[in-house]
Amino acid sequence: MKEAFNNLGYCYRKIGKPDLSLTAFHQALKLDSNYAQALEYMGETYLVLNDIKNADINLLKLTELKSPYADSLSHAIEKYKLRQINKILQKGKK
Repeated sequence: MKEAFNNLGYCYRKIGKPDLSLTAFHQALKLDSNYAQALEYMGETYLVLNDIKNADINLLKLTELKSPYADSLSHAIEKYKLRQINKILQKGKK
């Protein structure tokens, strides 16, 4: 069942419904609080919502679990940060 909620959350994120996505991931994590794939996807959803703090919290949990999904989320966070820097630089050029 946790997989179903995880997949639902992923689909909601992909169609631009991050709030519903987070709800589904929370359901998956209620069933298994160490479900690494849900933690990673949830972290990416937080990035969509510009919530770097919660994305970092999920990364910390994945790192503590020694999950390979930590690398995926870490990469997504780095890309997010670079996009934010580029936005700031572009504003400075105007």
